[in-house]
Amino acid sequence: MNKNWRWLPAGIVPVVIVTAAVSGSAVAEAQPQLPAKTAQELLEFVATSSDDAYSGTVEQSSNLGLPDIGLATPPGGTSSSDPTSTALELLTGEHTAQVYVDGPDRARVQVLDQLAQRDVVVNQDEVWFYDSAAKEATHAALPDRDAAKAQLEATLQEKAAEYPELQDVPRTPAELAQVFLATIDPSTEVTVDGTSRVAGRSAYELLLTPEDEATLIGSIAVAVDSETGVPLSVTVQAKGQEEAAFSAGFSDVDFSTPDADTFD
Repeated sequence: MNKNWRWLPAGIVPVVIVTAAVSGSAVAEAQPQLPAKTAQELLEFVATSSDDAYSGTVEQSSNLGLPDIGLATPPGGTSSSDPTSTALELLTGEHTAQVYVDGPDRARVQVLDQLAQRDVVVNQDEVWFYDSAAKEATHAALPDRDAAKAQLEATLQEKAAEYPELQDVPRTPAELAQVFLATIDPSTEVTVDGTSRVAGRSAYELLLTPEDEATLIGSIAVAVDSETGVPLSVTVQAKGQEEAAFSAGFSDVDFSTPDADTFD
């Protein structure tokens, strides 16, 4: 998986997207003094990050012009445990979650509601969704990762033999970063916009500014942890708007491995 903008490991990302487990508004502090890095070096740093075990509090704020549907469910509407309802709800307003990650196979996300909490727990090949308000628990099985990987590799080998030009596909994060930068440069300016402190940690600010007049996005700012390369916060600014359209980031984070019973 391309780790450039990931918050969670590959096997967990689809679950988090469906259930809209959130991140949040980072606390800004004095700018730290850090060794200079170019945009390409910073992209490579993110891509090669190996810190897959951490926990923390993440907060999300959205101003997308959608009505806040998080306070109530209309009669005959979907329950709070319905994935579509949950995803729409978490695209509005402000939300807080506790996140625990231990490698690519274990994660727990606790979305904290006003009087209840929703949990998504991924443990190896199982996924559980708990909703305390609805008193519901839903179980699902993840596909066999090894089998899926073997099938993908076999398909790539077949295509490589059929299309020799695929042999030039980038194989390292550095090569991938070069391709990524070459692709976005014509329409997006990528710069390092100084440093910041997020969740008490020093970070580089990576700024993406689209130059396409048709886009509604003014800029995307990503705070990258200076020690681990893990993205700590993301802020999306719409054109002509002072308030961020979307922000997500850690308010506190711990890069030690969570206790094993966290994922039971």
